[in-house]
Amino acid sequence: MRDKVVDQRKALAAKNAGLLAARGVTTPADTFYLGLLYGLGDDAPNTVKTMQRYLTLDTAVESDKAQSARYTIAKFAATLDKLDLAEEMNAETREFHDYLTMMSKTAPFACAVGAVNYAVEGVAQKISEKALRGLGSNEKIGPRGRWWLEEHAKYDDEHPIHALEIIKDCVKRGNSDTPEKVTQVALESLQLMRFSMEASYHA
Repeated sequence: MRDKVVDQRKALAAKNAGLLAARGVTTPADTFYLGLLYGLGDDAPNTVKTMQRYLTLDTAVESDKAQSARYTIAKFAATLDKLDLAEEMNAETREFHDYLTMMSKTAPFACAVGAVNYAVEGVAQKISEKALRGLGSNEKIGPRGRWWLEEHAKYDDEHPIHALEIIKDCVKRGNSDTPEKVTQVALESLQLMRFSMEASYHA
C-alpha cells in the first residue's frame, strides 16, 4: 500500500512538473518549484539541471531557498554518481573541515576530542535548544517530529559532557595532552566554525 502511494505521488509530481515546464518557466520562484517537483518525481537529471539554473537566475535569492537548492543538487548528483555537480565548499568551510580531519587523525586524543566533540557538540547543544523552543510547538512537525527534536536535544546535552570526561581522564594521565593545549585547539575549532557558518549563511 505504501509503495503504491509513493508511486502515485511521484507520478503526480512528474505530471505537474511537465505542466509547469510546458507553461514556460521564467521567474526564479517558478524555477525553484519546478526543481522541487522534478525531485518529488525522482527525476534526478532534470532536478539537478533546474536547481542549477535557479541558482544562476537571481543573485538576490533568499538564503533558505538557495541552501535548499544546493542540498537538492548534492543529493540528486549523488544518485547520478556525479558528485562534481555539487557546489564546492566555500574556503572557510573547507578550512574548518580540514582542521577537524587533521585533528581527528593526528592530534593527541584529548586534543582531538576537544576540537571535534567538545567544541562542536557544545555549540550544537545551544542550536538544539533554540530549535526545540522554536519548533517544539509547531503543529506541522507533529508528535514524531517533536519527539525527534527532544531526543536529539538530549543527545546534544550529553555528548559534550561525555567528551569533557574523556578529556579530563586523558589530562590526568599526564601524557602530551594538557589543559592549555586542549583549550587552545577547542578555541581554534570554534573560531573556524564561526567563520564557516558566517560564510555559508552569506553565500
